[in-house]
Amino acid sequence: RYARSKSRAIGLLHQAASYCDDDTRLQKIVPYLLSMLADLSASVRAAALETLTHTLAAIENFPLSDSKIFPEYILPSLSLMPRDPEELVRTLYARCLV
Repeated sequence: RYARSKSRAIGLLHQAASYCDDDTRLQKIVPYLLSMLADLSASVRAAALETLTHTLAAIENFPLSDSKIFPEYILPSLSLMPRDPEELVRTLYARCLV
């Protein structure tokens, strides 16, 4: 029940990210998605991973002030994905890398 609500919220963020500016994507959407990568539900983790990939790809201007977000925040969170217990998440992670 809660997993479905979280997945729907992530779906809304996926759509909203297309209309947001880069600062909003980096400061508001990305942190929420990264927190959802640790959710107990595989479907939530998968939705967060897919939306994170979509959101990061949509960023056009990367401010110098956010230069440490990848090595200190995003990459450590993503480093857990190849060892996720659920095949769904691992497969999606591999697909997002391509």
